[in-house]
Amino acid sequence: MTKVLVLENTILGNNILKSLKKEDIVPYELLKFSDGELCVELKAPVRGDDVIMVSSIAEPVNENLVKVLIATDTLKRASAKSITLISPYLGYSRQDRRAKPWQPVSARLVADVLETAGINRIITCDLHAAQIEGFYSIPIDNLPILQIMGNRWRREFSKGIDVNDLVVVSPDAGGVTRARAFMNEALIPSMAAIIKHREKPNEVASMQLIGDVKGKIAIIIDDLVDTGGTLLKASSELKKLGAKKVYVFTTHGVLSGNAIEKISNSNDLDKLFITDTIDKTKEIINDKIEYIDISDILIGVINTFRNNGYISNLIKSFLQD
Repeated sequence: MTKVLVLENTILGNNILKSLKKEDIVPYELLKFSDGELCVELKAPVRGDDVIMVSSIAEPVNENLVKVLIATDTLKRASAKSITLISPYLGYSRQDRRAKPWQPVSARLVADVLETAGINRIITCDLHAAQIEGFYSIPIDNLPILQIMGNRWRREFSKGIDVNDLVVVSPDAGGVTRARAFMNEALIPSMAAIIKHREKPNEVASMQLIGDVKGKIAIIIDDLVDTGGTLLKASSELKKLGAKKVYVFTTHGVLSGNAIEKISNSNDLDKLFITDTIDKTKEIINDKIEYIDISDILIGVINTFRNNGYISNLIKSFLQD
């Protein structure tokens, strides 16, 4: 039997819970000791069950990572047959290489820790770098959320807009493949790319645009927005080069520090669309930032596993008209 353990009290987690029958849910209690130690205590047996655990490893990143590890150990000791982790946002994925000689490759370390804990399979959304899949010896599925969002843009968000007035923009050279996938699904004919130079993390020293945005609505496609500094600078550059409006589609709204306030007050960025892999609803201060619910995709993943189906077929179903 397949059961689901939802470790997060978020909009996404609650939408998943609402879709499940009571007997399919693994009830638990999260205990926190006075010194900060965590304990995940199950309230129902899982012996012989295939358990799907849902938890983004997002802010607070370290606590959520430890919670996933402890819950995994709890499930193993309760004789779960297998453990699949659905982690919509997989923390530490930006540390996929050493930017300087004396730095860690934390994405590889997290992969080792999750495997050692006993997780048998991982499903995540729009990994920051595709090569992270190679850090795992267990199966890992990287759901192409932005590609699916391109399809949704065409069907839901682009009413009354001529596709010839649009241009998809990759915020860096590494994101061109991701932007092209969105562009192809949205049936937008034009694309541009920003070449940027960083001197330190979260700080862009210079930008150069390859392509033309004059008189067009520019849609920046990125896997995540953190401090917002890069996207705001890119939006400003695009407006200076003649873009009529600047929209941003991103999967993960990390939105650390005062990012929400900066984005909300920006005159250059007209709209930010983010999915609910990370829950920031309590911090949003106006309608410039719009959430896109992806619970239907993750519920589809759960049902696919329950019915012994294929993730590839599920993805194709979301890309159909």
